[in-house]
Amino acid sequence: MDYNKFDKSRLEKLAKKIKNKNERAFDELFNSTRDYLFYFVFGILRNEEATDDILQETYLTVFDKINNANNIRLFI
Repeated sequence: MDYNKFDKSRLEKLAKKIKNKNERAFDELFNSTRDYLFYFVFGILRNEEATDDILQETYLTVFDKINNANNIRLFI
């Protein structure tokens, strides 16, 4: 899947909801982006365990740091 195929307005709406600590929005973001990110990172690392670790850290960082994002469009 090409990143450009993501609905950026939907991602922006989800990011705003996540900024307000909406866990359902976070779940939706995770479910709609995980496969793409997994195959992208796995394509570089060729290691499933390392890929899973990186994705876990990435999603945790999104959830923790999104409150510091002044411009949601730049964050996504």
